[in-house]
Amino acid sequence: MNAAPRLSFRRLSFGALLLVATLATSGCASLSKGECLAQDWYSIGVRDGANGAGEERVLQHAESCAEHGTRPDRAAWEAGRLSGLERYCTVHRGLRAGEHGEHYGGGCGPAGESAFLHGYAIGRELADARGRVAWLDREIAAIERALDDEKTDKDERKRLRARLVQHEIERFRRQEDLRLAEARAASL
Repeated sequence: MNAAPRLSFRRLSFGALLLVATLATSGCASLSKGECLAQDWYSIGVRDGANGAGEERVLQHAESCAEHGTRPDRAAWEAGRLSGLERYCTVHRGLRAGEHGEHYGGGCGPAGESAFLHGYAIGRELADARGRVAWLDREIAAIERALDDEKTDKDERKRLRARLVQHEIERFRRQEDLRLAEARAASL
C-alpha cells in the first residue's frame, strides 16, 4: 500500500505559499463590518479590556474598520477598555490566565497589575505542577508497560524497576507541590 504523499513547503511554489499565507490571515480582522459600522467604541473597549487587551488593540481595529470607511473613536474605546480592565485585572482572572498559559502583555497598568500578577504567578505554578505530575504519570505508565512486556530482558527489567522507583518518588514530591499550589489558589 502506498503511503499518502507528505506536503513539503520546499516543494510549494512561491505563489502557492502566498495563497496559503493569505488564507491563513484573511480571517484575522479584529472587528466585523457590522461592529465597525455600529461604532459602539465604548462597548468594544469594554470587551477588549475585559480580555486584557493593550492599547495597541485599537490600531488593529483601525486597520479592520478602514476597509469599511470608518475609524475608531479612540477616547470612547479607551474609556471602555479601562472599564473592562477593572474586570480583567483581578487576582482571580490572573490565576485563570496563568493556569491556562495565557500571555500577559502588561495591559493592567499600575492599579491592577499587582493583584493580577499575584494570581498569575500562582496559576503558572499550578499549571506547571499539574504538567509535571501528568508527565510523570505517563512515564510511569510507559515503564509499567515495558515491565509487562515478555520481550523485556532481565537487565532491562532491573534498569526499568530502578527508574520506576525514582519516578514514583519524584511523583510523590510533585504531588505535594501540586497540593501546595492548589491550596494557594484556593486561598485567593
